Amino acid sequence: MYIKQINIHTFGCLDNFCVTFDKGFNVIYGPNESGKTTLMSFVVFAFYGTKVKKGSEKLTFKEKYTPWNCGQMGGEIVFVYDNLTYALTRIQSGQKKEITLFCEETGENITDRSILDDVGGYFFGVSADTFCKTVFFSSYSLDISGEKSGEIHKRLTNVFESGLEEVSYREISDIINDEILNLSSPKRKDALIPLLNRKIEDLKAKEYNAKDTLKQVTIDRENIEILKNKENDLNSQIQNLLNKKNELDNKCQSHNRKNNGYMYLFSILALVLSMLFFVVNKTLFFVFAILFAVSVFANIIISFLNTRNAHRNEQIKLFTFTEINDKINMLKDRLSAVNLEKAVLEERVRNISFANTEDTHKRIAELEKELETYNTRLDALNIAKSAVDRAYSDVKKVFSPRLAHLTSEIFSCITEGKYTSVLADDLFNLNVHTDRGYADSAMLSRGTHEQLYLSLR
Repeated sequence: MYIKQINIHTFGCLDNFCVTFDKGFNVIYGPNESGKTTLMSFVVFAFYGTKVKKGSEKLTFKEKYTPWNCGQMGGEIVFVYDNLTYALTRIQSGQKKEITLFCEETGENITDRSILDDVGGYFFGVSADTFCKTVFFSSYSLDISGEKSGEIHKRLTNVFESGLEEVSYREISDIINDEILNLSSPKRKDALIPLLNRKIEDLKAKEYNAKDTLKQVTIDRENIEILKNKENDLNSQIQNLLNKKNELDNKCQSHNRKNNGYMYLFSILALVLSMLFFVVNKTLFFVFAILFAVSVFANIIISFLNTRNAHRNEQIKLFTFTEINDKINMLKDRLSAVNLEKAVLEERVRNISFANTEDTHKRIAELEKELETYNTRLDALNIAKSAVDRAYSDVKKVFSPRLAHLTSEIFSCITEGKYTSVLADDLFNLNVHTDRGYADSAMLSRGTHEQLYLSLR
């Protein structure tokens, strides 16, 4: 590509200015403030408009080159690209801009906005900032060693690292490293492999606790059955004692009724005999009286004996009942303790909640399979990282010496053989071989320093 003609309507200090160039090397010269830099800046304006980054100057590109006599600036530039001649016209006033692009050979009026909005990007393939730091530059602006984040540094670094402007070893390496960290770094909260490991460990602990809980529940249920049997046995013993108590009570009452029956029978018999003797023989009345007296006396004696026996039976009954009641109370205390223990176990079994161990085991298997997939991916990333590092090292061994050799050739030519060897690192810091060995380019004079970085460009 080369420029054939520039026609400036108004731009900065230039007004109705036209200049034609020959193919090859052209020199523009003139006194100070004659518009040499303005003419060069118009080239930038024609292709990129006013979206050029502000440099060290106080004024922006637009403020610096807006004509004093009006608010409109613009002109035309004719250039050859890929054996076709194009006429590019740009007129701008304030925020309003007019851009036209014609191909002279085909007569085509190019109206594609994606091209007209970034003509320089379309033809040069770089941004305005990069254009100003490569094929176009002003005085003392050649050093790119500090442009760590600029497009030119990025593109040259890509070439240095991978051999291609579009492929960056550092970006690829950073992406791989970041993905490795996303998968495996324990310091990253959401790293997948540590996160899955924690989930699996938690589920295994949950599964173990569930099995342990299930075992404890089984033991508790067995103990509840044992306590139920104890409860039944104690109730049976209590019932037996109550039956024994009732039996004893019934026996005592029966014995008393029997003794009273004997007494009544004897009294009735004595009375009947007395009356019989009285009817048969009244002379036997005396005998009747004696029998009656004997009957009364016998009743008194029998009543006394019954009372004594009843008292003795009550004493025996009281002693036996006390003993039985003590045993019953003791058995009831034991029964209460058994019921309390059984109630505690039943409540614990009722309140225990644990996950289905089968579902937990299935979930662990799923997570382990997922973990295996991520581990395989991590292995692949590590292999890729190793391959990229080896490729970078191989390219570096080839490109770095070549870059240094070509820079050395150009710099030696410019300095007429004074400096014949240059070393360049991957950040484009340059060291020059002098009669005292290699020295940092910052040690050179400003002019020589600019010549060195021109050679690098």
